[in-house]
Amino acid sequence: MICVTVFGVIGNILVVTLFTKHKCLRSRTTKLLSSLAVSDGTMALIGGGMFSINLFAHRQAFGLYGQYKYPHLFNSQHVQFYW
Repeated sequence: MICVTVFGVIGNILVVTLFTKHKCLRSRTTKLLSSLAVSDGTMALIGGGMFSINLFAHRQAFGLYGQYKYPHLFNSQHVQFYW
């Protein structure tokens, strides 16, 4: 999961830098794609980070906040931890 998080964040950073550096790639479509890349990178960083920390801690490391907020990050009501 850590590799997915790292590659997700790095890949999305590369997309955003590509669209901002080259003036020929600036259009409405690329602005939308840049916005989606920022959103996806943020979700990969937060969601993947929370999952990895909980996995290595062998418990819900974020307490009640993580117990209630973590399932809502992925629109899932049934997040199960197997430990």
